Amino acid sequence: MRDYTIGPDASGQRLDRYLIKLLPEAGKSFLQKMIRKKRIKLNGGRAEASAMLHDGDIVRLYFSDETITAFSGGPKQTVSPESLPSGLRSSFNNPVFEDEDYLVISKPAGVLSQPDHTGELSAAEAARAFIHGTETFSPAPLTRLDRNTSGVLLFPKNYEAQKRALASIRDRDTDKEYLTVVSGTITSPGELRSRLSRDGTDMKTRSGGDDSKEAVLEYRPLASADGYTLLLVRLLTGRTHQIRAQFEQNGTPVAGDTKYGSREVNRDLRERFGVRSQLLHAYRYALRDDDGTYLDVSAPLPDDFAAVIRGIFSGQTLGSLQAGASGSGSLSDKRNS
Repeated sequence: MRDYTIGPDASGQRLDRYLIKLLPEAGKSFLQKMIRKKRIKLNGGRAEASAMLHDGDIVRLYFSDETITAFSGGPKQTVSPESLPSGLRSSFNNPVFEDEDYLVISKPAGVLSQPDHTGELSAAEAARAFIHGTETFSPAPLTRLDRNTSGVLLFPKNYEAQKRALASIRDRDTDKEYLTVVSGTITSPGELRSRLSRDGTDMKTRSGGDDSKEAVLEYRPLASADGYTLLLVRLLTGRTHQIRAQFEQNGTPVAGDTKYGSREVNRDLRERFGVRSQLLHAYRYALRDDDGTYLDVSAPLPDDFAAVIRGIFSGQTLGSLQAGASGSGSLSDKRNS
């Protein structure tokens, strides 16, 4: 038998939804059966799956410790700040923004956002060393970036902040802006609109397909030189590899991209600037609701990206390009909410 006291992170949700988060391996039908059999009680009495939980409520499970451990997915990996790779540790120790509700880091290129089959430490797992979780709330990024894309990665620090952010994302009350260098000259703003699907053979995103979904982005050139263009991209949908795939289809692939880009271009950038990943940076992210914008953050450019801008667009500086960024953003760190 084990008791769970409902705190602020679990208050305001249905009992059945709380139990699914608490015991994700148990299965919804099994948990409903345990409620009917009175193996799960609320405040010492009969529980209903639809009962709303409140701060201070007691949920009692008449399960063995072994069963609870198995249904909870086993013990979480313990992560300490000292055990993190230096780049990831620095990102969390020097966040782009932090308050009582959100932690925002600038993820380095080469770091996973979420765990995958490789077992390599991800930013989501590293966040446990900096954000206190509960039985039903585990810190996880609301924004997801490809391994080799750098920039804004947003972590809610509690359940209420997570709910608010997810509502904004669901209602598309967000601004997602990226900076990228593409191979080719683009002189005027435009839009890319297509239907994309995933190809399981080589894990690439392609145009068309029976299971394709609409993909839309807007772009604005900030500078062009030497056959390259620096773009500000506003992402209107969130498809896998969307920016990389759509600019490849446009004939202006993202520079440095080993999956969708040009080997010749990538070799040029590697030899001149040491670039080893795509020049794609999640620059700005904003969240809004009925009360207005409540989070608006931007991440500074990585050193190699900044070096490319200085080296290729020699007539421009990062400072002079600030006016090209949308809204009140700039190409330097912005901390506000």
